[in-house]
Formats: sequence, C-alpha cells, structure tokens
Amino acid sequence: GRHCRLRARRGRCDASLTRRRRAVKIDAPAVFLCGQCRRPVGDSLSWAGSDEELSQIMLKRVNENVVVGKEPYVSCTQNEPGCLVVNLTCHGCGSTLGLMYTSTPKEFDFKRSLFCFCVENIESYVLGSADHQMAAVSSEERPVTLEFQDLIEQQMTKVNSLSGQRNAWPESDQ
Repeated sequence: GRHCRLRARRGRCDASLTRRRRAVKIDAPAVFLCGQCRRPVGDSLSWAGSDEELSQIMLKRVNENVVVGKEPYVSCTQNEPGCLVVNLTCHGCGSTLGLMYTSTPKEFDFKRSLFCFCVENIESYVLGSADHQMAAVSSEERPVTLEFQDLIEQQMTKVNSLSGQRNAWPESDQ
C-alpha cells in the first residue's frame, strides 16, 4: 500500500538525497528527524549505509520515536522482489518513515533487520552546521555571576538531597 506510493515519488527522493549529501560535512554527526513533526528518530552514529537506487538511508539503531510495524507484507516494487517488510512509522504523528526488511532474497541480505528510511520522509540536521550568533543581552539579562552560580549550586544540592531522601523511604511510607 503505502510502500508503493513511496516508490512512485522516487525521483524527488533522489534529488533530495543528492542535495543532503552535498550539504553534510562528512565527519560531523547528523540527527535524523521525522519529516512531518520533526521528532528525532536516529543519528548518524548508527549509520549502516545507503541505497541510492531506492533513496534510502539505513541505520542500525533508532530511538523510541520509531514504531516498527507488527504486520509484515510482501514488498510490491520491482526493485525488491520477494522481500518481506514491515513499516516504520513516527510515534508522534504516525507518518510513514520507511521500512524494515524481515525476510529477503540473498541480494538484499545486507538490509535485513536494518532501519531503512526513505530520504523523502525524513529531515536531517548536521551538528555544528548552524550559523554562530551571540545572543543579545539587555541590561536586565546580565551574565551569571559567581554569587548567583553559588546560590544555584546550593539549591541544586538541596534538591538532590531531598530527592535522595524520597527515594530512600520505605514503600509503606509513600
């Protein structure tokens, strides 16, 4: 169903993948986000590769914002004959992010059990890529002084000790 529609838009995925590759610094880590709601779904530290023909990136691990489908189905594209897949969807907005291959012919074994995201359905942010700007500080927004820092540290120590006391209470007292 949805998998077929993703492939119909493949031309746009190819262009998007190429643009992102040019924009990404090779050694800077990237965070991958849902293309609809911008929740983080994974990062380049889990990178397993890419498939330019299908406009997919593959990750070894993802976070809790990715929901792995429970109902496998046979892929309906000519490029993936005989692959059994499940959908990957965003926990936040429910949009389709990509696929996980659960059973594959030999030529697709390299994709099995990886999180394969369609480039069209995700965004990426390369850490350190933002323009650096200093925040404007008004007369009311002065930098933190050492005295203020000491006060904050004292308050944090109190909070931590109270938190520790609460965790130490016997269950019958709670």
